[in-house]
Amino acid sequence: MAAALLRILDIVSRRSEAILEELPDDPDSANKRHGGAIYLRQFSKVIIANCIIEYNIAATGGGIGLREASPIIMDNIIRYNTSQGPSSGWGGGISITLNSDPLVKRNVIEYNKCIGDQNYAGGSGVYIDFGSDALIHNNIIRYNTIVFTKTDAKDFDGAAFYIHTSNPQLVGNLVYGNSNSIENGGGLWMYRCNSMIINNTIKSNYASLGGGFYLRESSPSLHNNIIRYNEAIGIGDQFYLKDSSCDPDF
Repeated sequence: MAAALLRILDIVSRRSEAILEELPDDPDSANKRHGGAIYLRQFSKVIIANCIIEYNIAATGGGIGLREASPIIMDNIIRYNTSQGPSSGWGGGISITLNSDPLVKRNVIEYNKCIGDQNYAGGSGVYIDFGSDALIHNNIIRYNTIVFTKTDAKDFDGAAFYIHTSNPQLVGNLVYGNSNSIENGGGLWMYRCNSMIINNTIKSNYASLGGGFYLRESSPSLHNNIIRYNEAIGIGDQFYLKDSSCDPDF
């Protein structure tokens, strides 16, 4: 029998936590660190719509965590969530990992943060990695931030988006006011990505390098976007190209 379609509609989720480092006698204890409010693994027949998801905490996916899952996430407010783990924090608002291809549409993703206790934090708004070709359409992604707790911390990347070895499609999004004062990528941090980026407004984001975009071994295609007023402490207010293999197509 085919799995039923699960609908998560019109809920308010607040102050859930999924940050346990280890649970006894659990062969897959890593699962206990994903998705402060909602965690989906290897199940895609889900619609998450018209919900408020706020003030939740997890090591990965403070609001929503996806692993090998491709649901529809639409018309939600995802705000004030935190990713903070024993050594790192990924995806303050949403974490999309390991061949997950969700539709993320018409959401407001705001005021989420990543906190890195030791090393590594990224994607305070949206974190995408390892073959996850999500469709990110018509969202507002704003005022997401990265925080660090140690002066020697490193690898804190992507305030709005952290995209790693994936090719999501970004269309019609408004990305502004996201801040990474520690390291790289105020708007988008991309590594080995060749995404289509169409009809977006990406403005007034802030980072150490690459206020708008930080590209590493990435050649995205950008069409009909507005990219302006982004700021970097170092270089690359709008774009920072890490290496010679970066060849974005405008």
